[in-house]
Amino acid sequence: MVFTSVGVALLILTIKEVICAHEYDGRLPKDILTAYYSPVPGGYCLTHCVYEVPSSTLVTLRGTPLSERAQNIWSFHECSRPNVTLTQKNLTIQLPVIYRPLLPSNYDGWLAYTAFNISGSFSSFVGNISVPSTPLRTPERLYLFTGLQNKDWVPLHDPESEGLGFDVIQPVLQETMACIGLLNAGKSTQNSTPAHPFVVTVSFNLCGHICVCPKYVTLESGSVYSREVRLEPGDIAVTSMKQIGPTQWSVTASNPRTKESTSITPDHPRLATQPWAYNVMEAYGVGGCEYYPRDDCKFTGLELADTDGRKVLVPWQINPKPDPVHKCKEMVAVIDPQSILFSFQ
Repeated sequence: MVFTSVGVALLILTIKEVICAHEYDGRLPKDILTAYYSPVPGGYCLTHCVYEVPSSTLVTLRGTPLSERAQNIWSFHECSRPNVTLTQKNLTIQLPVIYRPLLPSNYDGWLAYTAFNISGSFSSFVGNISVPSTPLRTPERLYLFTGLQNKDWVPLHDPESEGLGFDVIQPVLQETMACIGLLNAGKSTQNSTPAHPFVVTVSFNLCGHICVCPKYVTLESGSVYSREVRLEPGDIAVTSMKQIGPTQWSVTASNPRTKESTSITPDHPRLATQPWAYNVMEAYGVGGCEYYPRDDCKFTGLELADTDGRKVLVPWQINPKPDPVHKCKEMVAVIDPQSILFSFQ
């Protein structure tokens, strides 16, 4: 089984100085950022800390050595963090897994979203996401997703310390501006770090396409997602997050038109409680209205259930932690508990 590292994730650790010769403000030079990181929901992640797995894979963090993984079971550990030298600062640092304390200017954040917190935990969250038209100019990243989290952590708003112990499960609809190729593009390399003894195959996505895939993000070990399902404007992405065991969830996404689907099954003690639900629009590299779809994106058929299986009519809150900067007329409207409308223009 080959697992591919492609840049998506949300792991948050603080930069630690190994040698401090001059005062360091935490910013990484562009060449370091380009060489080691790629944009993901919530920040820039070390590329080798995000893994693509085949659909239907069981993802566990229970300590099974990677060398003992069985077919359709993926177990991963704390992500390795390389040391790099910042020559202009005469300083050596250990890179954080997620570079977020001083995000680059092209990270636009959660530009519109809704949230709700339940007393207890959710046991399921299903819904449909309409695929809007292609923008005249494609942003670096445009994410639209439903998500469940164990705590209310929002990029650009909440401090790094509040993200510790965070995880999120999310089926994500995304549009990318260009081919994603990182590290040694097109080559397979053996990762020499003892904690990750596996082959990393770095691949390209096709340029400028729209897709949906389920993701599971942790703060200690990295992020895992299954293969993409391609979408076209006018399609509907059907998404589902369902608890199937005390600490186990099935996260799926599908395209009814093509009858393609993809899924992962994360298993972790923290997943026993997922009390925060979200509907989110997040972006990188939006330079104006032409970087957005011309029509709206509709989230419909949103249904959530508590741990007793009872449906919850959610009184969604709109932008509880609003992003002060907007690149166009980004808005989210709650039509009813089951329908959310994202508009861009």
